[in-house]
Amino acid sequence: MTDLAERTIGLDVVEKTTPTSTPSQAPPAQRPRATPHVTPPWPPRAKLWVVVLLVAAVLGAVGTVIGFTSGDDTTTTELQATIDTLTNERADLVAQTNDLQATLDTLTVERDGQVAQIADLEATIETRTDQRDGLATQLAGLEVTLAERNTELATRTAERDALVRQIATLETDLVTQTQLTSTVVAERDALAKLFPITFDASLVGVDLVGTYDVALTKAYCEGFATCATLPSVDELTIQRTPEGYLELVIDDFVTAGLYRVDGALYAIADSYTAVAPCAATARVARVAVTMYGHGMSVADDGTPQVTDLGASFTVQAPATATCPAGLAFYGAQITPQT
Repeated sequence: MTDLAERTIGLDVVEKTTPTSTPSQAPPAQRPRATPHVTPPWPPRAKLWVVVLLVAAVLGAVGTVIGFTSGDDTTTTELQATIDTLTNERADLVAQTNDLQATLDTLTVERDGQVAQIADLEATIETRTDQRDGLATQLAGLEVTLAERNTELATRTAERDALVRQIATLETDLVTQTQLTSTVVAERDALAKLFPITFDASLVGVDLVGTYDVALTKAYCEGFATCATLPSVDELTIQRTPEGYLELVIDDFVTAGLYRVDGALYAIADSYTAVAPCAATARVARVAVTMYGHGMSVADDGTPQVTDLGASFTVQAPATATCPAGLAFYGAQITPQT
């Protein structure tokens, strides 16, 4: 019958055998856990082949019958007709099987494509999920930062409001003090009109002994090689001699006695250091200094005090064999050192 099926349908017949095996007995302590056997469902392709095999078996049986009854021509003709019919039906079934197989292959390709699309979608979903989680973390951090900024803003707002109130208070105090100052000034001016006071800037009777800072300003200079720069005079001292006279001392410039004339102080002397040497020879120059009261104040006891002095310096040198005559005039502000 197997040979008949092979001749009839042209297919190999595969005999199904059921393997039998005896599991080895494991020791009781190491016996593996029994796993229940689940028979998977038959795929459509296997079902089709079962149908084909059944048809082949039927055809083989018919062929066998024909072999046994070949002596009857009528019966042979009828059986041949039946065989032809079954052969045609078998061909139709084979064609249908081929069509079903083609359809199955197409569906398999489509399924594989959809599986690949699903895999891509799952990867995209995973990426989007990671991005969402990252954004959620950033959002949480921003919310914390926002809360901190809101707290800081509330603190700064409270401080600002306190400053605004303080400014308002200070502005009120300023208005009050301005009104009070206006009142005091008006009272002072009224008293000044009742008791007029004259102030004398004379240096007579003013104690001038001390050390002063000097700031020179050039007014005129001609004939000296050093006219482009100021003399190195930034400090002077007024001291009293053993005889009780005032003396002006300017280091490396001039030392001379001070004389009071009409409320001012005058000094005049020759100096070998006030002007630079000429052709390596020291040059004598006549230095004259006039000092007068520039800023004065009166103490509570009525004693006049100097806040700063004004002064003028004149430096004059005659011509020599190698240098022309020179004349320089400087103004100065003299301030007591504290």
